[in-house]
Amino acid sequence: MAEIEPNDDDVFEIDDFTVVSPLETLVSAVEVAIHDMNLEGSTTNYDVNKLPRDWELEVTERRITYESNTFLVRWFRPNAEIPEELSAVKDEEEEYEMKSDSDEESKNLNHYSSAAHQISSPTLDFCTKNNLCAMYGVVEFLVLVGEHSTNDRIATMEQKDFVMSAVRIALNNTNCELPFFVLCGAPERELYFGSAESRYQTMSFLPAHLHQILPRHTNLTGLISLMKEKVRSRASVVDLEEVQASIRFEYQFQEPDRPRKSFAGDEKKLIRDCRDCRHALELSLVCLWTHLPETRVHENESFSNLEPADSSHWEIHANFHPRHQPFAHILKTALAHCLNESSPPAKELFVLPPTDEQSALKETTKLMDKMSLNKDDWSNLLGGEVLSEVIDEDRRFPSWSTTAALLPQSTTDPNLAKCLEDLRHSKAAPPRSIAARLAVQMSHVMDDESDVAVKWISFVRLLRQHWENNKELPGLSSVSAPNLGSCIFNQKLEMLQCCIKARLQRMACYENHTNEEFFDAEEHLESAEREGDMERAPSGREKRMGEAMLHRRPDVPLYVPNTQMPCPMTEDMVQAHAEHLSTLREGAERTEAQLGLLRSDMQAFKAANPGCDLIDFIRWHSPKDFDEETGELSDRMRIKDNAWERCWREATPLPAIHQQPHFNEATVAEGILSVFEHATVAQVADWILPILFHQTTLQLINEDGQVILEGEGATMCSLISRATRDAGQPAKQSYYKALHHIRKYERLAHFHGHLWKTFWRQQFLRKKKEEDEIRRLVREIMKESDIERTVDAMFRTGVRLPGAASHFLGEIIAGDFQGQNGLLQKNQTPLRKSYVLYWNAPVPSPSSRIQPQRIFANIEYENHRICSATTNDVVFS
Repeated sequence: MAEIEPNDDDVFEIDDFTVVSPLETLVSAVEVAIHDMNLEGSTTNYDVNKLPRDWELEVTERRITYESNTFLVRWFRPNAEIPEELSAVKDEEEEYEMKSDSDEESKNLNHYSSAAHQISSPTLDFCTKNNLCAMYGVVEFLVLVGEHSTNDRIATMEQKDFVMSAVRIALNNTNCELPFFVLCGAPERELYFGSAESRYQTMSFLPAHLHQILPRHTNLTGLISLMKEKVRSRASVVDLEEVQASIRFEYQFQEPDRPRKSFAGDEKKLIRDCRDCRHALELSLVCLWTHLPETRVHENESFSNLEPADSSHWEIHANFHPRHQPFAHILKTALAHCLNESSPPAKELFVLPPTDEQSALKETTKLMDKMSLNKDDWSNLLGGEVLSEVIDEDRRFPSWSTTAALLPQSTTDPNLAKCLEDLRHSKAAPPRSIAARLAVQMSHVMDDESDVAVKWISFVRLLRQHWENNKELPGLSSVSAPNLGSCIFNQKLEMLQCCIKARLQRMACYENHTNEEFFDAEEHLESAEREGDMERAPSGREKRMGEAMLHRRPDVPLYVPNTQMPCPMTEDMVQAHAEHLSTLREGAERTEAQLGLLRSDMQAFKAANPGCDLIDFIRWHSPKDFDEETGELSDRMRIKDNAWERCWREATPLPAIHQQPHFNEATVAEGILSVFEHATVAQVADWILPILFHQTTLQLINEDGQVILEGEGATMCSLISRATRDAGQPAKQSYYKALHHIRKYERLAHFHGHLWKTFWRQQFLRKKKEEDEIRRLVREIMKESDIERTVDAMFRTGVRLPGAASHFLGEIIAGDFQGQNGLLQKNQTPLRKSYVLYWNAPVPSPSSRIQPQRIFANIEYENHRICSATTNDVVFS
């Protein structure tokens, strides 16, 4: 292809010298965002006086880019629409205003934009929905913020002025009358500069956030002067309206004096709590005065006529932030001990100063002797107190810890009934038992493994003393067998009690047979075989069996023999026995392993009833297998050569006292004590864990049950009941779920206790309904405090107190307003003061139409904020 030769006559000329400036780039980006949200030519469509009380702000955002920065343009607006009938009424009012006389031009507000109507309305005073609404009194607006708070933020005043210039141009180009704000500086400072443009007026929004402020600007008089200096209206003073003010004072309640508990707390109570920690509760009273003229209020640096008694609007709100939740902390620590696989044996942590064995024994004996003597000594908190308190009836547990108080038999509350039913099925320990009391004491030292070891080893040594001295364990004298529905630790203690009781019974039997010659079971067995049954003297009789007579000898009464007690077993012993049986072969071997107790009863029966037969034994031992009317045995007993017949033939007459012990109490007791003595801290924590969870729940329900039940406490009780019945890792997971609920309900219980102690004053209560009113107030405060809100919210809605100071609670809160018996002290300074000032003035010239002006001020310690919304007339300027 031939090349194209250049033609000197064809000249390419550049005649477009337009260059897009950075300002125009940003203006264009803002305009695109406004266009995308369909806000061109729009005005606010919300009448703040007609918004419902439950309105919230909706947010729509668009991303814009300027050079290397990314900004977000957010459109905030209420999520509620004005009803049509209200809109019609509004249109009629506007039409009426347009027909008003010219001599009332000062009251004609038709030139107000929607934003001007909003800032002149007291409806948004101290708004809790959004801080911008509270500071500037608008409900629909646009906000420009950096997408990334560090890299894209507007940091300097030059950058702010540049962006605000672009925003004003974009608002005029798009005829958008919505207020547009720009965030300058760190987000937490909330410095929002803004502007609103309309055909009749311009609005400017300026913030100030200071740590220190002039004293004259911390009161109403100084703020009014500041507002007039800011607006600079040149109209005659006679023609100007008064400044209107809405005022909000927040007072910090002083908690009533209450006796403080000692550091040791109440050792008889389950677990020490933090109900007397005064730092945990922040309770405030808010007093409001709305739309007051400046001539009615006097407040300056030295005088103020704003007293709580003069306010007709009182609100109470509270924050509860306990620094320490003892229940949750103890349970969490116990769980951590359980999961510690490298936990050392408790006896390794129990170290006494003497080195030789003899002196160590002497020191230990001295330690044990001190346990019940000196109440102020630390050793009194050891296991000795657990045993001694159960014995002493006068020093038993307080009323709340009795079974009757904690677990009522009937209740009309279905939630409480469900909770109690779940707790009754928990595998823990009875509230008055030794196991429960020891768990309580162990909870006091759960943070320190050494202290846990000291308490545990001391307790185990006391158990051994009871076993070796044949002393029954206090509170367990009625136990005949371990309760398999309780936790394994309580079962082992009950098993130890069964061993002690079995030894005492055996010793009593030997004492009753002191005149009999002692011989071994095998020797007696050989002599018994040589004697005839009829020539043998009866022995080991307990009582007559009613009017029954022997089957073969109708003239001889039938006697009930003394038998060996069945071998009591704990849950782990039952499991071990079942595993042993499963290893045996089916048939005779497994049957023989289960006939030991039956053979023992047959031997005792033959010894007590010479000349008896199998039918006599069945009549006593298994009456359902014998028909008294027909005198025949049941079908299973008539089977030829069944196990009962074989066992009867092999059984020789031998009273229980001379039989080989079926239940070897010494072996079982030594096994339990050995397990206890060699237990690790993790094992100890695992044993008492179900008791701690169970006791914690009982105490929470007993002290603040209704609060917990209203918070769906049945879920917590169900989780705890399931965790105590499970084993292994699933149980630990259930415990952690239950711990989450306990932490929540512990906070509620403590919160309720703080509020009740704060408001309850016996000297002010004259009627029962007044006490009910306090309960209602406490519950409403707790409900309000649980409402989710923005962390940095400037204001919050409290619980309204009808009647304010005239209400009977006003006496409780403020006493006689002289600082006596009240929660407010005499001349108490507000913790925070907030003001909203309104002023309608012609600006910028005397001939201008009236324009709304607004200043918001929030004054508190080292945190002062003043925000102004000023309006200028652009028609008559």
